[in-house]
Amino acid sequence: NTYTGNLAAYYVNNNQVQLGLINSLADIKSANGNLCLYASMASATKGIFSQAGIRDSQLMLMDSYGSMLEMLYEGGCMGAVVGKFERRFFVTGSNAVFNVCLDPRDKNYHLSSCSNASYQATPFNLNPATCGSNCKYAKRFCNLVPLQD
Repeated sequence: NTYTGNLAAYYVNNNQVQLGLINSLADIKSANGNLCLYASMASATKGIFSQAGIRDSQLMLMDSYGSMLEMLYEGGCMGAVVGKFERRFFVTGSNAVFNVCLDPRDKNYHLSSCSNASYQATPFNLNPATCGSNCKYAKRFCNLVPLQD
């Protein structure tokens, strides 16, 4: 597929690769794991994942790249589809600021905003040059590596 070949890659947490858990989409399929995918890409990539044996129930549709990468980082997905531009922005450059709902009681858990107004989405700043003294998320996604698929 031209889109995935030229613009996107599949990423996994380096810890899973080092443990020998994931080397391809086939490993995600075999483990019955989830693949995070930006929701707007779902229809354009459906055939690719069907051919790889990934079922629709294994696709976790996310509303932002920040929340998707956080889900991958936390282990909610075994892999994620990330565009080359987004990789440079979020992973290589560590230059993104975004919000993620981290309240497990909220139906939007791990999306970019909480559905319940009493819950606040957590702000993430990945850039150590701009995040100030409370920089616990800086360079958070540096351990994400591309799959060879």
